[in-house]
Amino acid sequence: MSEKATVLVSEAKKVKDGSSAKGPWTLYSVVDGNEDRYSHFSESLHSAAAALQGKRAEIEYETNDRGKTLTAIKEAAASNGDGPKPGTGEYVTGQKPQIEARRIFASTAQNAANALTDIYFKHMTSREVTPALVLEVNQHFFSERFLELTRKGDAIRDEDIPFDGGGNG
Repeated sequence: MSEKATVLVSEAKKVKDGSSAKGPWTLYSVVDGNEDRYSHFSESLHSAAAALQGKRAEIEYETNDRGKTLTAIKEAAASNGDGPKPGTGEYVTGQKPQIEARRIFASTAQNAANALTDIYFKHMTSREVTPALVLEVNQHFFSERFLELTRKGDAIRDEDIPFDGGGNG
């Protein structure tokens, strides 16, 4: 008896090759977001599943003593609430307004700047350490990390940063 489900296709992979009296064969596997595995021997199913990695799919499968055997797969229709896939970090970030994402990036950048400042002064011996110097070094590390995080998190782009053309950004 065939069962149906809508799953997130985490991985579509070739498991192993072999040969039998019927000829050569290849075992494929589809892994869903819950780590459930659906095995099959169909190259066309494998191609379809590979194209759907990271997306939701409607599948049909049969269950027997060897596990679950995939019999059909197609892209699932979009539904209300579709968003970034869980487990990527994008899901939680995708639920926050951009200002909240920037606050998170600023906090992360400050923690990194504090650690880097500490390391910097532990290994620096040639200059006198003053509060102004510590603040300057910490602000430098913070600015670098914050820009890096906001660019990677797509919360800021180069064109968002004003420059006066004279090297004084």
